[in-house]
Amino acid sequence: MYINKLSHKGIIALTTLILITAILLFSGITLLLTSIDLSTSTEGFANNAIARIYMTTCLEEAMQRLNKDITYQGTINMTFVDGSCQSITSATEDPTKKSIAIVSVSGEFSFTANTSADPIEVVD
Repeated sequence: MYINKLSHKGIIALTTLILITAILLFSGITLLLTSIDLSTSTEGFANNAIARIYMTTCLEEAMQRLNKDITYQGTINMTFVDGSCQSITSATEDPTKKSIAIVSVSGEFSFTANTSADPIEVVD
C-alpha cells in the first residue's frame, strides 16, 4: 500500500511539472515574438522620423538658396549616413512663386513632398 501512495504522488508531481513547463514555454515564446514585433515597429518609427527630418532639411536648404537668389532653379542632392534627400526647385506660372519637389529616403521609408500646394502636401 505504501508503494502505491508514492506512485500517485509521483504521477501528480510529474503531471504538475509537465503543465508548468508547458505554460512557461508558451509564455517565453509569446514574450519572444512580442519583443521581435516591438523591435520591428520601433525601427520603422525611427526610419519614418529620420526620413521626415531629411525632407525638412532639403526644404530648408532650398529655401535658403531662394532667399539668397530669388531666381534660383535647380536640384539639391544631399546624402547622409543612412539615407538621402533631393529637392528640385522650378518656376511656376506665377513669377512670384516657386515649386519645390522633395524626395527623402531613410531605411525602408520614402517621402515625396510638393511645396507648390497650399498647404504643403506629402505624397507617399
